[in-house]
Amino acid sequence: MSKKTLLAIGVTLAVISVAVILIMGRTWTFEVTPPEGVKDTEAYEAVLEQETEAVRVTDVSARNGKLYVTVGSVSRGKAFLEVRENGENIFLDQIYSHAFGILTVNTFFGRTRGAVVLPIAVVLFLAALFIYRYKKLRDGLHKNLYQYRNINNLGWVIFLGAVILSQIIYSLTFFSGGLDESIERLLYAASAVSMFVLPIAFIIFLAVSVSNMRLMQKEGKRVRNMLGVILGLFVCLATLFPLVLEEIFQRSPSIDMHNEKNILIYVLTGVRTAVLSSVFYLECILASAIALTVKAAKRIPAFDKDYMLVLGAKFRKDGTLTPLLKGRVDKALEFAKMQEEATGKKLFLVPSGGQGPDEVMPEAHAMRNYILSTGFPEDRVLPEDRSKNTAENMKFSRALIEKHSDLDDPKIGFSTTNYHVFRSGILATHAGMQTEGIGSGTRSYFWINAFIREFIATVNTGWKKHLNVVLVLTALSFLSAAILYLSVRL
Repeated sequence: MSKKTLLAIGVTLAVISVAVILIMGRTWTFEVTPPEGVKDTEAYEAVLEQETEAVRVTDVSARNGKLYVTVGSVSRGKAFLEVRENGENIFLDQIYSHAFGILTVNTFFGRTRGAVVLPIAVVLFLAALFIYRYKKLRDGLHKNLYQYRNINNLGWVIFLGAVILSQIIYSLTFFSGGLDESIERLLYAASAVSMFVLPIAFIIFLAVSVSNMRLMQKEGKRVRNMLGVILGLFVCLATLFPLVLEEIFQRSPSIDMHNEKNILIYVLTGVRTAVLSSVFYLECILASAIALTVKAAKRIPAFDKDYMLVLGAKFRKDGTLTPLLKGRVDKALEFAKMQEEATGKKLFLVPSGGQGPDEVMPEAHAMRNYILSTGFPEDRVLPEDRSKNTAENMKFSRALIEKHSDLDDPKIGFSTTNYHVFRSGILATHAGMQTEGIGSGTRSYFWINAFIREFIATVNTGWKKHLNVVLVLTALSFLSAAILYLSVRL
């Protein structure tokens, strides 16, 4: 499905919705239930109060103990329908007659015949958008797992799926037919899920806090070791902020929050929806980033590799490897053995890493020494000892492989710590390599915070796109709130 197809679906659904309302919306039937039921229709009188004839009563009938009063559009204007039983008022409602003869009841954008098409059209368009994003995700994963766009597309799939489900549930439960109700439902669907997942987010926040405290005990009290706590606290506080703000205004003696024409109510509605929908969107991106990072970490590359990079990290002052770096090397050695046993194909190991200012040798040489100590053949170890970061690991290792290999398209893999596989794969893609990664394990108190660091790095890379989404959600929230306000004011 292309963007043009998606646009065509949206336009088609909009045209159908307008056509249905234009055809059906010229009349409206009121259902009146007298306290003791209808016994004699002659006892009832339907009276219209209007400055000019905007609507007229076209039929009054009774069935099953109820009175049905049908009105039709005449011209643009406003009227009040009063139903009297033996001269006593038992029913009163407001009618708006719009252009093209459309009638709305109670409010300016209120109930109208045919409005049931609106939630159906919205759900169908969101479903089309869901399919569009899902296909982009599927194609992206099939082409190359290591892409930031995969995180964005999976985040959108989660976000749209939750909104569609909320839309359907809310429509089946509360919808009675009106533009303002359709907007209220959209506002509810966009923000309610955020409140629904708040208890889950709070539990995760507590678990991450415990993990971060252990991390700080082991690794020191640094900001990067508190990222999980900071992010969890932000999500919880941002979700609760609109509710706290609303409670403050509710308790203020100078603000009447029960007056439906008070503009402050709709400002708060806009704030609540903008904040909650934006928070939920970012939660979906976070869930997506973690899901794909875990997927990348657990993935076993195909057994067709000619070269396996081992990404460097700091080692001890005596030249021996830390558990983290040793885990990366051991994982590469394990894969080399698995591939040889499965296919008979041997590979070259490329330990990659330069020398830091506080290191006695390049990281590649420290890894090479360890690799040789395991009995791995020396002629199949190609150290890359110039790189200073992961991007250079990929760039310089690729150049080394191209110089060494006589193959047109050598198959390349890489080994790193589990939480680092996804971002390393992205940097490999940027370096022009089609590669697959394998992840070594790390301590539980460390990898939770590390995954969140990867999420922050991912969001930071595409911050403009995410900011645009938040701005669009905010604009739609306040536009919808403004329509609701105008509906009760006009």
